[in-house]
Amino acid sequence: MKKQLLLCIFFLSSAGIVLAVSPDEPTKPRGQLLYENHCIGCHTSSVNSRNPRKATNLNDLYQWVEKWSKAQNLDWNEDEIRDVSDYLNHEYYNFKK
Repeated sequence: MKKQLLLCIFFLSSAGIVLAVSPDEPTKPRGQLLYENHCIGCHTSSVNSRNPRKATNLNDLYQWVEKWSKAQNLDWNEDEIRDVSDYLNHEYYNFKK
């Protein structure tokens, strides 16, 4: 009986995990997730849409993301910096690649 109860609890908890992640739910790009998890606490959208902007091209934007990732000891690699830069460019800056 105890074994059946444990199996039932395991099954129900597993089903809950499966149901919690909807296959139709769109996944966010990694750059957006990194930004939301590490940057948005200080950087609201107004920081990225202010004028004049400190970043004037995609390379500047990349350098700002790299600078602040190091300043915050995030230990991001080049791909992560590029992903965040690409996300910010897509959402706010629209610099040509």
